[in-house]
Amino acid sequence: MSRLVNVLPLGDNAGHWPPQRSNNTILALAVTRILISKGGVGTINNQEALAQSGAINKMIDLGISHDPPSTVSAAALHACADLLRGNYNVQAYFSTFLVASPVTADNSRTSSPAPSKRTSSEKLGGQQPQILVLDALLAMALTSVAPYTYDQRLAASQCIQGFIHNNAEGREGLLDRIIKTYQDDQHLETPQSHNLLYYILNLDETTRKDPYRVWFACTILLHLLHSSEGAKEMMRKISIGDTASGEESVSALQQINANLSSTLLNSYDARIAVGYLMLLTIWLYEDKQSVVEFLEEGSGIQTLVGCVAQGRDGIYVTGLAAILLGVCIDFNSTTSPIPP
Repeated sequence: MSRLVNVLPLGDNAGHWPPQRSNNTILALAVTRILISKGGVGTINNQEALAQSGAINKMIDLGISHDPPSTVSAAALHACADLLRGNYNVQAYFSTFLVASPVTADNSRTSSPAPSKRTSSEKLGGQQPQILVLDALLAMALTSVAPYTYDQRLAASQCIQGFIHNNAEGREGLLDRIIKTYQDDQHLETPQSHNLLYYILNLDETTRKDPYRVWFACTILLHLLHSSEGAKEMMRKISIGDTASGEESVSALQQINANLSSTLLNSYDARIAVGYLMLLTIWLYEDKQSVVEFLEEGSGIQTLVGCVAQGRDGIYVTGLAAILLGVCIDFNSTTSPIPP
């Protein structure tokens, strides 16, 4: 395993990237993924052996650094996702990493690391701002500016999914961190680059400029909520609106409902609607308490019914809207505003 890891170069230390080096690195990462494929007999042992050999350091360095080509970066993050998936020991080790803050719309408020934390490579030691690797991956997936491509943002999202797979502690810990980031940013003009909830709950001209940002934010959140009663309860506790200033307080679920209705009524980019519909479908599935809360806003249901009846928003939006209505019907209760 150590020989295979040694084949992988460091990101910023690799210098020029000729095509042969890129191809060799991608092939080495592909071989690594074969050894840790899902369901394999030796997958768990191979994951831990690779982690002990420094594979995480190399993969994250290649994935987040700006020197390697985007194809190499994406391949490294996909391999890292496989390395993390379903292995609590490796996931716990990964969660302590600090990396250089990625270049996004906002790097000004990243904090310096605690001395006891690990870094993705020795070259980072105090040289530039550092953040937790999970925050860096969130920022990478949510950024709408260069240098990251769609493939890199997707790979960052997959890496986060690998971290939370069969990891209830890590799932709720990450969601708690995301919620605290959103709450801390409430009174700031510009949110932190990894503020996932901001891009879901605040649908305005700025956040709509990059439909993929809303879509990635919704996709990451739905994986955090999937089959997790604890995570759903954490989201239900979020309230929006300053009651002291006379603003009406609404829940996160009600705000997402309103944002979805606005997206459908104003014919915003279909990717935004798809993101909200996927998120709500996963959130409301087998969650009668959330279904009751969702149905409290009758206009949202009317908008969904109109979307399905008219069928003007395309097969993906219309189909997902129909599925969401079906989930509401299936998990409705007699205490809801629209009883079955």
